[in-house]
Amino acid sequence: MTNEVSLYFDSQVHAYENLNKNLIWKKIKKNEIEALIPKKFIFKNKKVLDLGCGNGIYTNLIFQGGAELIDCVDISSKMLESLVSNSSNNSNSNSNSNSKTKIRTFCTQIENFKPDIKYDVMILSGSFEFLKHHQNVLNLISTYMQPGGLLLILAPRKNFLGGLYYLFHLYHGIRVKLFSIKELKKMALKSDFCIDKVENIFPFALVMHLKKCENQNTLYE
Repeated sequence: MTNEVSLYFDSQVHAYENLNKNLIWKKIKKNEIEALIPKKFIFKNKKVLDLGCGNGIYTNLIFQGGAELIDCVDISSKMLESLVSNSSNNSNSNSNSNSKTKIRTFCTQIENFKPDIKYDVMILSGSFEFLKHHQNVLNLISTYMQPGGLLLILAPRKNFLGGLYYLFHLYHGIRVKLFSIKELKKMALKSDFCIDKVENIFPFALVMHLKKCENQNTLYE
């Protein structure tokens, strides 16, 4: 990621918060979330890494799931400030929240993040397309994973609406990458992950679940 990306997302914090009130956007995000994180997925007592966490859409879901630890990485300091604020508000308003869950934030590029632990689950949603060296990043973050762990990826795919997404960011001076299922599978097979799930999500997203191959322990009920 580049400084342009950081500055862009710093400037978009309030816009993202307002998007969450848009009915069409909420429907799109609901479809993506349900595909990326199935209802039976188990976060309880897991160590989770949210790469490109933004203002914490997935962080809140992981928190509600009872994770032991959530490490949140983002290039935008403003997005992380929003995440911390949202996490605090959600924790205070949710009587069933898990007060034992620890949340740590790291303002850095995904490529430069140096974890001090291994993770059971990693989420790479809405950030993979902004990276420059996708294969290198997959190879790198595979070393962050516990055997039998799971990497959840959501990325834009190559279709007409994906092209509009590309042009939108190009207008703001940022080049993103669109993916095909074939491309993502090829990258996964070159890394230390095994493909567990690949799915097209309306209107222009791809979801992929990649398992750390050394162990086949399930993270589903």
